[in-house]
Amino acid sequence: MKRILLIGGMILVLLAMAFTAVSGVNAAPHPKEGRHAAQAAKITWSQKAINTTLAAGQRATVTVTFTSTADIASPSLAIIPQKASFVQVSNFPASVRANTPYSIDVKIDVPADTARNELEAGLFVKDQRVLAKPMPVHVKVPKSKPTRIE
Repeated sequence: MKRILLIGGMILVLLAMAFTAVSGVNAAPHPKEGRHAAQAAKITWSQKAINTTLAAGQRATVTVTFTSTADIASPSLAIIPQKASFVQVSNFPASVRANTPYSIDVKIDVPADTARNELEAGLFVKDQRVLAKPMPVHVKVPKSKPTRIE
């Protein structure tokens, strides 16, 4: 009986060792996962959102600033939805240094023929992945009163 328990215990130890080897437990960390790995950059915006009111056909430019917690060699800015052609961005940097503020100009151009009373978009700073929550862009477009012709 003791022999069966001893053999059973040895089998359990061997199975545990095999499982550990297969699952990677106690394995050396991947170079990018070690404690010295580069942290993903985090973006902080100077404001929570861009909120404005523009009539159909009007334009405005709003300057916003962002700061990154890490260097970004090739940042890009995405505007969503992609059909949000009423928003354009200029002065976006080709590279970003950590803890340095960068100002960008967000140009908002409400189409003269827009029938909507609100336009919305979002701005994302990316490297190969999204680095921040989007900066919402909300544009209220008041209904214009029809011109009275007498």
